[in-house]
Amino acid sequence: ADPACRTTYFVRNASSSTAPSRVRYEHMESLPRGEPGGFTLQVYTGDRRGASTHANVHATLIGSAGEAGPFTLAGEFLRSTMQCFYVEAGVNIGELKRVRIGHDDTDVGSGWYVDKVVVECHTTGHLREFPCERWLGESDSGGASGPSVLELHDKA
Repeated sequence: ADPACRTTYFVRNASSSTAPSRVRYEHMESLPRGEPGGFTLQVYTGDRRGASTHANVHATLIGSAGEAGPFTLAGEFLRSTMQCFYVEAGVNIGELKRVRIGHDDTDVGSGWYVDKVVVECHTTGHLREFPCERWLGESDSGGASGPSVLELHDKA
Protein backbone atom coordinates (compact mmCIF):
# COMPACT_ATOMS: atom_id res chain seq x y z
CA ALA A 1 0.00 0.00 0.00
CA ASP A 2 1.11 3.55 -0.67
CA PRO A 3 2.67 5.09 2.48
CA ALA A 4 1.40 8.53 1.41
CA CYS A 5 -2.19 7.40 1.94
CA ARG A 6 -3.20 9.14 5.14
CA THR A 7 -6.99 9.54 4.99
CA THR A 8 -8.80 6.30 4.45
CA TYR A 9 -12.43 5.30 4.51
CA PHE A 10 -13.80 1.94 5.57
CA VAL A 11 -16.71 1.12 3.28
CA ARG A 12 -19.16 -1.75 3.64
CA ASN A 13 -20.98 -3.27 0.69
CA ALA A 14 -24.33 -1.53 0.15
CA SER A 15 -26.07 -4.89 0.62
CA SER A 16 -24.55 -5.33 4.08
CA SER A 17 -26.86 -4.50 6.96
CA THR A 18 -24.10 -3.89 9.48
CA ALA A 19 -23.42 -0.30 10.43
CA PRO A 20 -21.62 2.01 10.06
CA SER A 21 -21.54 2.33 6.30
CA ARG A 22 -18.45 4.55 6.34
CA VAL A 23 -15.82 5.21 9.01
CA ARG A 24 -12.93 7.58 8.46
CA TYR A 25 -9.41 6.55 9.45
CA GLU A 26 -6.70 9.17 9.60
CA HIS A 27 -3.74 6.82 9.18
CA MET A 28 -3.15 3.60 7.25
CA GLU A 29 -1.85 1.94 10.41
CA SER A 30 -5.35 2.03 11.94
CA LEU A 31 -6.96 0.18 9.01
CA PRO A 32 -8.31 -3.32 9.52
CA ARG A 33 -5.63 -5.50 7.88
CA GLY A 34 -5.55 -9.02 6.57
CA GLU A 35 -9.30 -9.57 6.60
CA PRO A 36 -10.27 -12.26 4.05
CA GLY A 37 -12.30 -10.61 1.32
CA GLY A 38 -10.93 -7.18 2.22
CA PHE A 39 -9.41 -4.82 -0.34
CA THR A 40 -7.76 -1.40 -0.17
CA LEU A 41 -8.52 0.82 -3.16
CA GLN A 42 -6.21 3.74 -3.90
CA VAL A 43 -7.98 6.10 -6.28
CA TYR A 44 -5.73 8.64 -8.02
CA THR A 45 -7.16 11.84 -9.51
CA GLY A 46 -4.96 13.11 -12.33
CA ASP A 47 -3.08 16.37 -12.70
CA ARG A 48 -5.29 18.16 -15.21
CA ARG A 49 -7.09 21.48 -14.99
CA GLY A 50 -10.61 20.76 -13.72
CA ALA A 51 -9.73 17.15 -12.78
CA SER A 52 -11.59 17.25 -9.42
CA THR A 53 -15.13 16.04 -8.88
CA HIS A 54 -17.75 16.37 -6.18
CA ALA A 55 -20.00 13.75 -7.79
CA ASN A 56 -20.89 10.51 -6.01
CA VAL A 57 -18.14 8.02 -6.95
CA HIS A 58 -18.65 4.25 -6.99
CA ALA A 59 -16.50 1.20 -7.72
CA THR A 60 -17.14 -2.48 -8.38
CA LEU A 61 -14.49 -5.20 -8.10
CA ILE A 62 -14.69 -7.88 -10.79
CA GLY A 63 -12.95 -11.20 -10.29
CA SER A 64 -12.68 -14.57 -11.98
CA ALA A 65 -15.52 -15.96 -9.82
CA GLY A 66 -17.89 -12.96 -9.61
CA GLU A 67 -18.08 -9.35 -8.58
CA ALA A 68 -18.58 -7.25 -5.45
CA GLY A 69 -20.12 -3.82 -5.19
CA PRO A 70 -20.90 -1.25 -6.18
CA PHE A 71 -19.20 0.47 -3.27
CA THR A 72 -19.87 4.17 -2.76
CA LEU A 73 -16.51 5.95 -2.35
CA ALA A 74 -17.30 9.20 -0.61
CA GLY A 75 -14.24 11.40 -0.41
CA GLU A 76 -12.56 14.49 -1.76
CA PHE A 77 -11.42 13.67 -5.27
CA LEU A 78 -9.25 16.72 -5.86
CA ARG A 79 -6.68 17.33 -8.58
CA SER A 80 -3.39 15.42 -8.07
CA THR A 81 -4.59 13.56 -4.97
CA MET A 82 -5.04 9.97 -3.92
CA GLN A 83 -7.85 8.69 -1.72
CA CYS A 84 -7.82 5.29 0.00
CA PHE A 85 -10.82 3.11 0.76
CA TYR A 86 -11.05 -0.21 2.56
CA VAL A 87 -13.88 -2.39 1.24
CA GLU A 88 -15.12 -5.84 2.19
CA ALA A 89 -16.29 -7.93 -0.75
CA GLY A 90 -18.54 -10.13 1.39
CA VAL A 91 -18.27 -12.85 -1.29
CA ASN A 92 -15.39 -14.71 -2.92
CA ILE A 93 -14.76 -12.95 -6.23
CA GLY A 94 -11.73 -15.11 -7.10
CA GLU A 95 -8.70 -13.49 -8.70
CA LEU A 96 -9.23 -9.75 -9.25
CA LYS A 97 -9.42 -9.02 -12.99
CA ARG A 98 -11.07 -5.60 -13.47
CA VAL A 99 -12.39 -2.55 -11.64
CA ARG A 100 -15.49 -0.69 -12.76
CA ILE A 101 -15.33 2.93 -11.59
CA GLY A 102 -17.64 5.82 -12.22
CA HIS A 103 -19.77 8.59 -10.81
CA ASP A 104 -23.39 9.69 -10.97
CA ASP A 105 -22.70 12.78 -13.13
CA THR A 106 -25.27 14.71 -11.09
CA ASP A 107 -23.89 18.23 -11.15
CA VAL A 108 -22.63 20.59 -13.80
CA GLY A 109 -18.86 20.36 -13.68
CA SER A 110 -18.82 16.82 -12.28
CA GLY A 111 -16.29 15.67 -14.90
CA TRP A 112 -13.41 13.79 -13.26
CA TYR A 113 -9.97 12.91 -14.63
CA VAL A 114 -8.98 9.51 -13.20
CA ASP A 115 -5.29 8.65 -13.40
CA LYS A 116 -5.44 5.10 -12.02
CA VAL A 117 -6.81 2.79 -9.36
CA VAL A 118 -4.50 0.54 -7.34
CA VAL A 119 -6.07 -2.37 -5.45
CA GLU A 120 -4.49 -4.41 -2.66
CA CYS A 121 -6.08 -7.78 -1.91
CA HIS A 122 -5.81 -8.47 1.83
CA THR A 123 -6.31 -12.22 1.32
CA THR A 124 -3.33 -12.68 -1.03
CA GLY A 125 -1.33 -9.49 -0.43
CA HIS A 126 -1.22 -8.82 -4.18
CA LEU A 127 -1.25 -5.28 -5.57
CA ARG A 128 -2.87 -4.64 -8.95
CA GLU A 129 -2.66 -1.39 -10.89
CA PHE A 130 -5.54 -0.40 -13.17
CA PRO A 131 -4.53 2.58 -15.36
CA CYS A 132 -7.23 4.92 -16.61
CA GLU A 133 -5.83 8.31 -17.69
CA ARG A 134 -9.23 9.39 -18.98
CA TRP A 135 -12.11 11.72 -18.22
CA LEU A 136 -15.25 10.34 -16.63
CA GLY A 137 -18.15 12.57 -17.59
CA GLU A 138 -17.87 16.00 -19.16
CA SER A 139 -14.43 17.56 -18.92
CA ASP A 140 -14.36 20.85 -17.01
CA SER A 141 -11.39 22.15 -18.97
CA GLY A 142 -12.71 21.93 -22.51
CA GLY A 143 -10.84 18.68 -23.14
CA ALA A 144 -12.31 15.43 -24.35
CA SER A 145 -15.20 14.07 -22.35
CA GLY A 146 -15.87 10.42 -21.64
CA PRO A 147 -18.47 8.06 -20.26
CA SER A 148 -19.49 8.36 -16.61
CA VAL A 149 -18.48 4.73 -15.94
CA LEU A 150 -15.40 2.82 -17.19
CA GLU A 151 -14.19 -0.73 -16.75
CA LEU A 152 -10.44 -0.73 -16.07
CA HIS A 153 -8.13 -3.64 -16.89
CA ASP A 154 -4.96 -4.69 -15.07
CA LYS A 155 -1.76 -2.98 -16.23
CA ALA A 156 -0.05 -6.35 -16.84
